[in-house]
Amino acid sequence: MTPQDHLALIHRLDCVVCRFRYGHSTPAVEAHHLQYARDQYSDWATVPLCKACHDLLHQMRRRAFYNLVHLDDAKILALTIKLIEEYYESSR
Repeated sequence: MTPQDHLALIHRLDCVVCRFRYGHSTPAVEAHHLQYARDQYSDWATVPLCKACHDLLHQMRRRAFYNLVHLDDAKILALTIKLIEEYYESSR
């Protein structure tokens, strides 16, 4: 899998915040790059967000948004991995 394939997969998932914090199945339209991965691996450190969550994250700033939704970079990435696992299990 290439980084471009991974980003395409991220766009097929639900918004990780809406799904795990609010119980909604909202399609992700943004692949948010985590702040601490700003190198050749940054496309691998992305999480699926809907437009509303992505806009709110940038409006509030990362720390305030994470406090609001009770997440941090590690948790949101772990939940994204869980979404990827569920995606592959459902496509079998």
